[in-house]
Amino acid sequence: MSAEVKNELNFEVIKESFIGTLKKYVVFNGRARRQEFWIFFAASFAFGLVLGWIPVVGWLVSLAFVIPSLAVGVRRLHDTERTGLMLLLLLIPLVGFIILIVFWVQEGTAGENKYGPNPKTENTGAISAASASAPIPAATGNTVCPSCGKENPAGTKFCADCGGKMEADKRICACGAEVAPGIKFCGVCGAKV
Repeated sequence: MSAEVKNELNFEVIKESFIGTLKKYVVFNGRARRQEFWIFFAASFAFGLVLGWIPVVGWLVSLAFVIPSLAVGVRRLHDTERTGLMLLLLLIPLVGFIILIVFWVQEGTAGENKYGPNPKTENTGAISAASASAPIPAATGNTVCPSCGKENPAGTKFCADCGGKMEADKRICACGAEVAPGIKFCGVCGAKV
């Protein structure tokens, strides 16, 4: 993995990746990196263990994670160029789950496939041969005005649109995700900010 896209696995990256997956609650198209899938899988499992002791709350949390788990599972299969219908393997007790784990741990298809661009290189400035004519936006690193929500160049003290005082800690990526202070890579798209 190139140093350009490699994320430091810390709490902020985990949090941004988990929240980014929840934001794609019902998105069954596209592709998901292994990191996005496994962080969501581990966090969901941890929530289930912790909150599972409280009968109603544990049940509700588990129910809330069903659809995003299916969605990220389908997107992960798409990254390995497999159809989302492969999730039906879960209907085969134990064996189906083991087969899916084998699929989910595999490296995704390099470059674009029929399900979309490679999520590792998407929004990082790297351009595949198939999309060389369509530029991929680089991360802006701009700050967001807390009053009006407009982007302003990094380091701006007052918003050019509304004149409101800027919070230097709030940065946004080209994909629109907010990036916490001290984080070098976007947890949603992986772009360097």
